[in-house]
Amino acid sequence: MDAGQEPDQWHLAGSIVMRSLPNSGQCQSNIPLFLYGVPNRDKAPLTTIMLSYFHLHKLQFESIIVFEDQAEIPRADLARLSDVGGDMISSLNAADDLARKLEQRAA
Repeated sequence: MDAGQEPDQWHLAGSIVMRSLPNSGQCQSNIPLFLYGVPNRDKAPLTTIMLSYFHLHKLQFESIIVFEDQAEIPRADLARLSDVGGDMISSLNAADDLARKLEQRAA
């Protein structure tokens, strides 16, 4: 981001959620949590490939996938992504749902 440029929705949503989480820096889990942002239909297959690779190599992890607008993702791509992904947030407007899912993991 250039100096003086306003933060985009992704950065803004993420910072709001992280600031609102109690004890957000004190999670004791040894399992990494990958948070994927899927802004458009082109990124869904790439995310599916990355998560499939992690599963193939038996990595222990959890994932949350945040869509800019899940309704814009082709049905077949969404089906494949739901097979390999963890929790999903349907849009940037669902910041409360993202906060709830992050809080569950931080507890």
